[in-house]
Parts: sequence; C-alpha cells; structure tokens
Amino acid sequence: MIEVDAGLRQPVAPRTCEEAGVSEDLVLQLVTKALHFAGESTGIGLANRLGVPFTVIESSLNLLKRDRQCEIIGGAGSVLGPPSYRYRITDAGRTRASLFLDHSQYVGHLPVPLVQYSAYMRQFQSEVQVAAKRASVRKAFSKLVLNDRVLDQLGPAIASGHSLFIYGPPGNGKTVISQAIRNLYVGGLCIPHAIEVEGQVVRIFDPVNHEPVNGYQPDGEQQGTGFEVDTVDRRWVRCKRPLVTAGGELTLDSLELGFSEAAGFYRAPLQMLANGGVLVIDDFGRQHATPRDLLNRWIVPLESRVDYLTLRTGQNCPSPCSWCLRRTSGRATSWTRRSADVFSTRCTASRRPWTSSRGFSRTAARRGACRTIPRSCIR
Repeated sequence: MIEVDAGLRQPVAPRTCEEAGVSEDLVLQLVTKALHFAGESTGIGLANRLGVPFTVIESSLNLLKRDRQCEIIGGAGSVLGPPSYRYRITDAGRTRASLFLDHSQYVGHLPVPLVQYSAYMRQFQSEVQVAAKRASVRKAFSKLVLNDRVLDQLGPAIASGHSLFIYGPPGNGKTVISQAIRNLYVGGLCIPHAIEVEGQVVRIFDPVNHEPVNGYQPDGEQQGTGFEVDTVDRRWVRCKRPLVTAGGELTLDSLELGFSEAAGFYRAPLQMLANGGVLVIDDFGRQHATPRDLLNRWIVPLESRVDYLTLRTGQNCPSPCSWCLRRTSGRATSWTRRSADVFSTRCTASRRPWTSSRGFSRTAARRGACRTIPRSCIR
C-alpha cells in the first residue's frame, strides 16, 4: 500500500527510485531531457523539475558525469554538497537527450506508477464519503431554487455514489443540478502529473479540469532543499474534487487512451480525468456515438469500479474507476427511456417511480431512489 499522509491524504515523498516505483532508466531519461532544455541547473533545480528529492536523481547525475555527458561548473565547494552543484550538459549529453526525445518528448514530473495510483484511489475511496445529510444537500444547492421534495430525492441518490440520469424539457436546470452535485464532495484529492504504464507515460493532470488548492506552484517553481524526508510527494497535485463536463463533442475515442505520435506519450481518457469527482454528460443522446454504445462502454467500469487502459501495443492494464456519472437529456423519447431502463437494470439496485402524473425528470442511483421529479419542483 502506498504511504499516505493521514491528515492531507497526500502520498509521502520517495527517497529512492525503488520507492518512487519507476526504473532508473526512466529517471535517467527525464534528468537528461530536463538538463538538455535547461542548459545548466543545480541539482536541487533538477530535482524540483522532476518533483522528487535529490536522492532519487543523484545516481542518474553520477552516471551522466561518468560518461562525460554532463559536467559540474560551480558550487563544488558548498557545504550542501551535490544538491547545490551546478550541472551543465555537454555535446555528448545533448546527443543522448536527442535520442530520448525521439522516443518520447515528455519532460516534467517523474511519473507515478499505475500500481501506486490505483492503491491511492482505493485508499481514498475507502476513507472519503459524500456529505449527503439534509443540511449539506441544502447548502450545496443553496444557489438554486429547488423544492424540498427534489432535495430529499437527490440526497439518497447522491449518497449512493453511483450513476444518476436526469431528463426533461430544456432550460429547467438539469445541467446546473448535475454540476452542483460536486459541492457535496467535501475535501480534495491528489492527482498525479503523469502515470507510468508498462514503460509508457500517460499525462493525467489537466489545468482545464483540475483546480489546484492553495499552495500549488507551476512546474519547476516548487521549492525544495534536496534533502526532503517524509514530506509530501510533489509528483502529485492536491486539487478540489474534479468536475468534468462533456457535451455533443463526446466520442468513444475520448474514452480511451489517446497516443500522440508527435509527442510520444498518452493523454488520459475523459473518465480518468474525473476520478474522485463527477463526470457530467450533457445533452445525452446528441453525441456522435449512439446512447447504447456509450452506456455499454460504461456498464462494466461502473459495476466493477475498474476500467481497462488499452495501449497501442494492444496490452490492457486495469485502472481505478471512482467517478460518478451524471447524464442529462432534454428529450424524454422512447430511446431515452429504453437506454435508461437497460442501464438501470445493471447499475440500479432499486427503482421506485414517483407517482405524480406531471413527472418530467428521472434520477437513478444504485442504492438510492430512482424517481421522477414533478415539474413544479424545479423553477
């Protein structure tokens, strides 16, 4: 199990490559590429760029010095030792860096291995619960004009932590309600800049969808002494619980790993960006993919809480699936009802329809209520 700070739920900084969970070859590649773009840097500066203590990259710098691919140009007399030395890449080092860049142009924080990421998400999910008490629900939706009956129905559904399906006429607040659900997810979680899967790098942290909490600084600006022991792992960014929204632009390809031929590394699929938070599919049914294809893609991950990442080599790797799906649709057509019924059969434990004849919106949850909400409840 990954070592996590109990108070912050943030992983503890590794002291060696073994504790970091990555190979020394990957560390060497990233150190060489970082030094190539920097030209020259202190040992502490390189460690900060990779988000690890200096002890993790020290052996890689020693190897580059031995092969005369970098040299020390200052700071050798400092009492701090190697972390304060200034390293400069040589022509031989630039040649080696070019070979590494031909393979992958990823330069940045040292990736977190998939096994550590999965362990963190499992531990996080076991410790964190949704605050779905009556007072919490009212506070989360305080900016919306909602009937108490609606709030009393949404509370149990949200507390279940499973999928919700809301449909009704345009402009009645379906999307706003779905997005406001994130307010019930108290606290934050840590998201790695990137993960390593079978030697491949997958970038996860996305400034568009992930909102860092106070104290985070951009790449290369987070300061350290180079001798950190049992401090937080700076390969992870502490963020608010994510809210990822997709509309008509959603395709099946965006739900799979995307490989960039030019950059040489992968982008995370949409549902992985939403891990630990909420994934909202707006205007469900207007996507390029059919509703049946989208629901079939999500049935197994939502049931087993495990998704599978497929590399371009064809290899499948299990990945944690801890997001909650919220789907909104403006059309209560026959295909919408059929899709909801099929999905509810697999992902809903009970269905108790509201008896009002004016019902226009349905909320489904695995352990919560699945009811229609009267039109008069939302204004």
